[in-house]
Amino acid sequence: MPPDHSFNVKDFINEAKDDFHSPTTSTFYSNISYCKQLVNSIEEGLDLDRNGLSKMKKSVKAIHNGGCANYGNKIILSESLEKLGINSSNLREKEEFIGAAFVKFSFIVKELAALEKTLMQSLCNIIMFPVDNVLKGDLKGVKNELKKPVDKALKEYEIKMSKLEKEKKAQAKEAGLIRTEITGAEMAEEMDRERKQLQYQMCEYLIKANDIEMKKSFDLLLHYIEYFNAQCKYFRAGLEAIEQFQSFINDCTVQIQQARQRKEEEKRELFELRSLLKSSNALFDTYSMNTSSIMNDSHHSDQSK
Repeated sequence: MPPDHSFNVKDFINEAKDDFHSPTTSTFYSNISYCKQLVNSIEEGLDLDRNGLSKMKKSVKAIHNGGCANYGNKIILSESLEKLGINSSNLREKEEFIGAAFVKFSFIVKELAALEKTLMQSLCNIIMFPVDNVLKGDLKGVKNELKKPVDKALKEYEIKMSKLEKEKKAQAKEAGLIRTEITGAEMAEEMDRERKQLQYQMCEYLIKANDIEMKKSFDLLLHYIEYFNAQCKYFRAGLEAIEQFQSFINDCTVQIQQARQRKEEEKRELFELRSLLKSSNALFDTYSMNTSSIMNDSHHSDQSK
């Protein structure tokens, strides 16, 4: 009789145990088709897991590569800021704080870059390596690869079963009888090796499937919890690093405003001076004399030709 619910691993265990302890009263043989359905259902799930984990690995790898590239670019930015600050200091600009500010920001960027590098290492170690190990280990290969030993045992069982039925029917026919099925006792004796081989291969398969289930669910979830904690640590450390420079940033903002006002005032005075000089007759006379001299030189040059 078929089970009143979907045949599961627990059902298989109970049926196999009953068959082992009392083969003659066992109903395991009547659940062979359900065992086959169970394995096929698990295999479908494993194939979906394989595809899902492959996509996850690809996306995590892309994030890791992008993060490493971002780290490298931040280091270049940090070096550029440092050089800009040193150059500004060497020029001995009136606003001395500018060079020091660029060097300070260079340090901030470098420190944040180091935190990002650590986070990318955590992503690689905590997520990418475990996923890669599952794909290259338990889920290595293609769909139905894992259940081949079960398929082989099922085939041997079905071949032996078919042969046994034909033999028993032929024997009954010779005796003038009609047989429609084989008894449990005959099944227990004649099919013992094939039945136990099938049960053994089912156990092997279900153990592997159980390991994969734990790795891709419980273990993977724990890895993501660990990575989440690493992310929290990354953001907290980044915020702490920035907050350490908050007073410097506030002071720098005030200095920039004051320096900008001085530069704007300096620029205004230069505009006024230029306007004053532009209105001078001396500047106009000098411009006229220079223009006449240029024209005369050009005229003499043409005559000499």
